[in-house]
Amino acid sequence: MSGIKATIDGVEVPVDSGDIPAFSFNVLDLENPDKLNGSSSTTFRMPATREVRRVLGGPGMSEQPSNTRPHLRIGNGDQVLYESKVVPIERSRSQYSVVAVGDNAEWFDLAKAQKLNELDMGTSETITDTLVRESWEDEDQAIYFPLIDFGSFEDRASSYSVGVDKMRPAIRVHKFLQNAFSQWGFGLRPMGSLARLWKKFVIPNTFRDIDIGENFIRDAGGTFYQTSVPTYSTLNTDHEFTFNVALFDPSGTFTGPGRYSPAFTVDVAPVLHYDLSAAIGGPGIGAGYISVRFELYDFVSGNVYQQYTIQLSSFQPTAQGVMNFGVQYSVNGAAQLGIRMRMSAVVSGSTITMTVNPATYIQYLVDRLEYQEGVTIDIAGQAPNMSVMDVLKAIAGNRCLIVQTNTAHGEVKLWLDDEFYRGTDIGIDWRTRITHDPPVVKEVPIYPRSIEYRWKDDSKDRDLLNLEDQLDGAGYGNYDAQLEDGTKDPLTITMPFAATAMGTLFGGGVFVPVSREEDGTYQVDDYKREPRLLIAEGLAPGAWTFDGNPETEYPKCYFINPQGEWTLAFGNGEPYGDLKLGTGQLQWAGRQRRMMSPRLIADVMIWPDEIWNLDQGIPRLVNDGFDDVWMYPAKISQFVFTKSEFTACELIPV
Repeated sequence: MSGIKATIDGVEVPVDSGDIPAFSFNVLDLENPDKLNGSSSTTFRMPATREVRRVLGGPGMSEQPSNTRPHLRIGNGDQVLYESKVVPIERSRSQYSVVAVGDNAEWFDLAKAQKLNELDMGTSETITDTLVRESWEDEDQAIYFPLIDFGSFEDRASSYSVGVDKMRPAIRVHKFLQNAFSQWGFGLRPMGSLARLWKKFVIPNTFRDIDIGENFIRDAGGTFYQTSVPTYSTLNTDHEFTFNVALFDPSGTFTGPGRYSPAFTVDVAPVLHYDLSAAIGGPGIGAGYISVRFELYDFVSGNVYQQYTIQLSSFQPTAQGVMNFGVQYSVNGAAQLGIRMRMSAVVSGSTITMTVNPATYIQYLVDRLEYQEGVTIDIAGQAPNMSVMDVLKAIAGNRCLIVQTNTAHGEVKLWLDDEFYRGTDIGIDWRTRITHDPPVVKEVPIYPRSIEYRWKDDSKDRDLLNLEDQLDGAGYGNYDAQLEDGTKDPLTITMPFAATAMGTLFGGGVFVPVSREEDGTYQVDDYKREPRLLIAEGLAPGAWTFDGNPETEYPKCYFINPQGEWTLAFGNGEPYGDLKLGTGQLQWAGRQRRMMSPRLIADVMIWPDEIWNLDQGIPRLVNDGFDDVWMYPAKISQFVFTKSEFTACELIPV
């Protein structure tokens, strides 16, 4: 034991022998069964040496550490026994106080701070019917295109053609979580049967306009100019302001004599930079005055969007400036925007020959594109404004997961609760490890009367509200688990997502999510909803029409589905005839049982070289003072690396 030492970022920790930290390890808190847990230490103190100040930052308010995430390493020679993040909690000129947090807790603060919609997920490929179709089965795409009725599909026949623009994107959750954890040095690994479901979680964009890729928006604009020097002299006649060169036109919007014709429906702000000079004559020996009106004009529809007027005279025959034609205008792909000009005499008898100088050019600045076929989208922009922790904890709460981090291997394992706690066939004999002096203690827990599993409400969703009116008890998608002999107040586990109603469309051929607006307009979409979590399970047979083509299969995406392998509901899906057990009844059953089970509090000999990788899901055979029993080590408290002594353990029955 004398060879064990601790370092923080390579600097040996000068801890007094009477202040050696103790560490606690647990992956499950039975008092807060939906909480994610990690290892942590007691507070330990060290003198404020120069090296300690360098790695942990000085006591001055402006002094910063060399590393914002310093790491503790406990080792015996070349053998690493434990690693964790160090959090300084007090700094003074003479002493520092820190705590260590490890395993799952290594990334808790990062996951809470990182928003899904702020991850760098890049830009999608061009949205086409082919990309949409591929997403239904390619689970490694970051975006997925579900068939969801937001209103416009209501009462439609199977011949009604669903356009690409109606297939709003969803994100595949695993791609976003994988992106975040890889930045922090971890891989995410779903274990056991969870691996088959893991890539199927999707979050549809039900909460905002679809963010088009920034480069695509920029490239939908254009900048045109004139290399010749045109002149105009006819009064009271409309003249088209022509441009013959496209300086910037990635999308090929330049058409005709310098008109802007976008390939998509866009919100565009035209800006004319003008440089004009004129020869103006007046009646007899008087001064000439000319009014010049410029119009932003659609040469196809004849629509005048905006007008600008300037005055020229023989005293002021030149004009330079910028005409910003106001707000953004929504222009469809059939339009041909340009500038139309009309000159008129303010003083009767005035004449003009106006020259457009080469410094004149026009910009069509696109501010926004509607979501439509042919665009690209910002992938992260389709995610809700939720943190990585929010989403991971929500899935863990719905499926009753155990999260287990192996810092040494840079891996975060995700287990279903009933698969994490494995059988006695791989158990380990701890009977000689337990001391009975003091004797072990059987602790009977005090637990709640029930656990109430709840999805978030959505007061704008007509279909959800109708279900709530029809159902008694906990409500649609929810479940109340009664815990026999419980005495504490009910425990509520709340999802940050709303449940999603299901419905048949297109004459009954498809069974898909429906989310129509309460008090909305008939057969008109509305997309402002609470975030939703759904399962995307390949294709299912059903007649509908997509992008003009009759289909015999549709994307199988659901909250509840009688033909689905899984369900997201905590209770059963009785409204749709889905009688399989919900997650609150099935996946949570083992954890509910463990919450009610007696615990054994015992002192166990655990060695420094096994503590870090001690698998709490493998049963141990122990003696409770009367019988040999198989139990899981649920919590290990106050372990000290430098001492060969018994450590307090809380064990729960198999």
